[in-house]
Amino acid sequence: MLRKTTRVILNHSNVQWHNLFPIRYRRLSVLFFGSDVFSKACLKSLHNNSKLSAESGKAVDKLGVVCLPEKQSKLPVKIFADKEKIPIFTYPEFPRDCKYDIGVVVSFGKLLPKKVIKSYKFGMINVHGSILPKWRGASPLAHTIMNGDRNAGITVMEIKSGKFDHGRILAQSEVIKVKQEWTSEDLGIALEDIASKCLLKCLGNIELYLENAKEQTGEISYAPKITTGHSNISWEAQTAEEIYRKYKAFGFNKDFVLRTNYQEKGVKLQKMTRLDMEEIPQGLVEKTIPGDVHFDKKSKTIYVRCKDTFVGITKLVYGKPLAAQDFYNGSMQARIKQGEKIRFE
Repeated sequence: MLRKTTRVILNHSNVQWHNLFPIRYRRLSVLFFGSDVFSKACLKSLHNNSKLSAESGKAVDKLGVVCLPEKQSKLPVKIFADKEKIPIFTYPEFPRDCKYDIGVVVSFGKLLPKKVIKSYKFGMINVHGSILPKWRGASPLAHTIMNGDRNAGITVMEIKSGKFDHGRILAQSEVIKVKQEWTSEDLGIALEDIASKCLLKCLGNIELYLENAKEQTGEISYAPKITTGHSNISWEAQTAEEIYRKYKAFGFNKDFVLRTNYQEKGVKLQKMTRLDMEEIPQGLVEKTIPGDVHFDKKSKTIYVRCKDTFVGITKLVYGKPLAAQDFYNGSMQARIKQGEKIRFE
């Protein structure tokens, strides 16, 4: 059996230690549970590894995929597994016997029962998009962006029954810097390769990683699943930065687009921009209150007053998709000429 020595960095409670773990490349049969683009990247790395020779570091001998029943035709994991002819099972109907050595869960969103976890020789592990115990829950990437975090990383953890993301930590990546302009999608792309490498390192010597796993310590924070309820804006309560972070976290996604109201009718804010203070006309902040709307003709942008200052809107849906200029022409200009104040509620 091929042996190779590598330096593995584990990180718990911001304390790093280094162990020389021999990667033994035990060839495992892996049942993969996933759904989205982030999880597809991990599945792709497992599939590519399964095609390697033993001499090249093969850790995956057999691979199967479990998908959620809803919207299967649109799930990136399902599409990839279909294309690569990987066996697919639909949750909750999937193999629970000894045909697979380990279950690997990435962005699956279901709490798996103890009897399922225990049905695999090495149990189940999860690849999570944060440095646990920070951002336990279904949406760590979105909450990282929404909170304005400057650092992010990956955790591989043992799955325990009962609740999400509280199992022992097998490995954690070093942190990466989150760029100010990143959306949660950008953050996911930045973490994909890191997640895949961490996962394969753990699978390469799963016994040793499980033996050296550590309980989570440090301050706990939670990242509940993003729903349409998160999309509602309170212009009075939220600052411009808080609202723009919501847009970067999930508002750019058509399923969770940010929402407000105008003339008792819903408005979807499709494209939002951050405004520098020099872009805002002098005195406009002092003359307005949260929710007031101003159209900047030069930039063709709708400025909406938040708790402190303004955010910019360039595309929205008001009955139909509109550019900011079209919304101004059709729904603002005549009212302004009549002396009305334009407001979003």
